[in-house]
Amino acid sequence: MNVLRLIDPRNGNIPEFLVPRFEVRIAGVGLPNDVLRDVSEITYRDSLTELDQFELTVNNWDSEARQFKYIGSETEANRKEPRYTLFEPCGKRVGISFGYLDDMMLMMTGTFTTMETAFNQSGGSTLTARGLNAFHMMRTTKYTTAWENKTPSEIAKDIGTRTNAGKKRFPLPVEIIEGTEGREQKIPFVTESSQFDIDFLLNLARQHGYEISTKLNKRGDAIALLFGNPSDSPRAVIQLDWGQTLVEFKPKLSTAGTFNSITVKGWDRKTQKPIAAKVDWNSKELRGMNSKFRELVEKCDRQDNEVVDLPVFSVADARRRAVGLMRDNSARIIQATGTTIGFPELRAGRKLLIRGIGARLSGEYLVTKSTHSIGDGGYTTKFECRLEDFKGKSS
Repeated sequence: MNVLRLIDPRNGNIPEFLVPRFEVRIAGVGLPNDVLRDVSEITYRDSLTELDQFELTVNNWDSEARQFKYIGSETEANRKEPRYTLFEPCGKRVGISFGYLDDMMLMMTGTFTTMETAFNQSGGSTLTARGLNAFHMMRTTKYTTAWENKTPSEIAKDIGTRTNAGKKRFPLPVEIIEGTEGREQKIPFVTESSQFDIDFLLNLARQHGYEISTKLNKRGDAIALLFGNPSDSPRAVIQLDWGQTLVEFKPKLSTAGTFNSITVKGWDRKTQKPIAAKVDWNSKELRGMNSKFRELVEKCDRQDNEVVDLPVFSVADARRRAVGLMRDNSARIIQATGTTIGFPELRAGRKLLIRGIGARLSGEYLVTKSTHSIGDGGYTTKFECRLEDFKGKSS
């Protein structure tokens, strides 16, 4: 297993002594030093199902001049000066980077979408500027589409060529990152159900450890969407050890809502007959799944059968969907939240190897959400995850 540990490459120690840094670049230019000093906290968030977002908390009060700095003291004559429009929504491309010393990682590129402030009687004031990944501009129309026996790259390329009412439904052509397609496996069935194409693609990418970015021309205009594995080697599993890099970990074991079996039903339009397929814990596709907690689930608070109506095209298709639902249901038995020292690589879609908390809870987890914050308390990364260790490995 390719494992990534949080260490200082210069001496192999946990980098507790390193000073965290962040960078904010607006329209390609870093913040002036006086503005940078006004930023009291910066936060970046991502998840498997939502667009990346960021938030800046900025001091808005000049105690010497006794006036507001970025909003609240402008006049009609000067309201368009750069200082007063710096954090305004729309238009300006914003890049957010986190890291230590010279080792910085670009977390996201987006635009400001919200600017708010509070005017207090005491005179002090803070400004909060929030932004979303630039992909939010691609949220125009929701679609429902299904693919059978396609790889993630084939699905992404197909979205890039589809049309709606004679017009391209996705604003950019989709290019696959070199080295991605040779390692992929076909997915039996995937459904985009009333989603924006960009949201669907982001979720698809993160579920497979991929990334999405834009290809820019010399003027900085987006000319293509890049989809795939960002390197020629699989992404490393991030190792966190309790009492060392893992500061806090709160796992929750819940058998409520678990199923002994799942039946997927549909309708065959050609034969005008119903379609049904049922799988349970003993089905061949599920052997070895969740071996740590299988006995507990089978005898505990569970439902005997869950029946789901889905748009399926054959019995085999219905069975594949049922297997997928059982796997997803199993992955929700152990969910957890955790905190570690700031780790820019820890993002939604990454695998974690959690160690030092016993045989039942140690193992591989999938990160579903991450929150990176730099403020008075230093740099911390909080995350949500779920146990993906179906075969019971407990490194």
